[in-house]
Amino acid sequence: MDEGFIVIDPDFRILTANKAYCDQAGGVCDEIIGRHCYEISHKALKPCYEEGEECAVKQVFETGAPHVALHRHKNANGNILYVETKAYPIKDESGVVISAIETITNITERHLLEEERLKTQKLEAIGTLAGG
Repeated sequence: MDEGFIVIDPDFRILTANKAYCDQAGGVCDEIIGRHCYEISHKALKPCYEEGEECAVKQVFETGAPHVALHRHKNANGNILYVETKAYPIKDESGVVISAIETITNITERHLLEEERLKTQKLEAIGTLAGG
């Protein structure tokens, strides 16, 4: 599986992670397990939602329903990665969400191409106005 995959508890601690996530984060899986997801994915000391990011995992714990969010993560070199996160609830027998599964898909190339396309459209519009 080439998508990052983690399981997170209600305290935002990583319970398990696949190799793709560990490689993307630039760490060894044994050192990542048990740490907060925001420490690893954002290289931050507080949750991403406190920094203004939409957090799919937080939404899962609050609503009990799957959620998708676009995010900025940092790779091992500190470079920004644009990712799509999808979080799904894991519930106990009584229906209480006890953890969340999150998949992380790197969409950096797609995001950068879209930004470039929008810049080109703006320049074309300015050219049309200047010429008219």
